[in-house]
Amino acid sequence: MLELDVPAPTNGDAPTPLLQLEINATGLEGQLIVFPPAQLKLPALPAQAWEALLPDPLVLQRLNELEAGKLLERARTAAQKGDWAGIDRLLDEAKQRFADNPWVQEVLASMAELARQKEQAHFAKEARYSSRLMNTRLASKEEPLAMLGEAEAPAFLRRKSAQGKTQFRDGRDENKPV
Repeated sequence: MLELDVPAPTNGDAPTPLLQLEINATGLEGQLIVFPPAQLKLPALPAQAWEALLPDPLVLQRLNELEAGKLLERARTAAQKGDWAGIDRLLDEAKQRFADNPWVQEVLASMAELARQKEQAHFAKEARYSSRLMNTRLASKEEPLAMLGEAEAPAFLRRKSAQGKTQFRDGRDENKPV
């Protein structure tokens, strides 16, 4: 995720260049892969149209996940100190703050269950894995629609409520339909 501070356009109707990317990579066989340069431009808009723009729901969802990941890291630190009351406060705050994100709510419910067990190492490990996934996972452009078909999504796009062994019950993944 990238955040840019963009000055107001000064050249009338011309798009404002924001950034240019040039990417080169090495393939599995050692061959050089060169992608054509790409430039991101912001179209010129009247001030009223700019103010009327709505935030992108997928971007807001990913921002929430990043913030939830940071909160889980704080809960992990609290677990390492044995601060279970602090963990409860953090999880309660997160439940309210991320009420509109079903996946984050599932993760928080899983973490709350672990917090009730007061197993420091298990909680800290699961918080670390969940935080890492929230901070680094890939997202699909069709993700809001894919929530219903999560089990059919490629493994790298699935959002599991638990990252460690707790996600398995009787040898099956709790996130897959039976």
